[in-house]
Amino acid sequence: MDVDVDERQRASGFDQATLNEAARRGFANGAFEELDDDVPAVVEEFYPVADQQPPDAAEPKTDTLRNRLAEKVAQASPH
Repeated sequence: MDVDVDERQRASGFDQATLNEAARRGFANGAFEELDDDVPAVVEEFYPVADQQPPDAAEPKTDTLRNRLAEKVAQASPH
């Protein structure tokens, strides 16, 4: 990193180390898990096949990424 840029950032109150730590903690608390089994569900969720009906019009699937994430949120939420 350019020394001049670094000095200007520090003078303006920017703290890269604190930002990096916050990012690490945020990712550690994320609901997403990087499992090979989830790859097809992620691809289907964000890149549906063009000839398929929209998710609202299709029959609901019981094991979609959205449903699994909703279940994780429900389990993590205090009752």
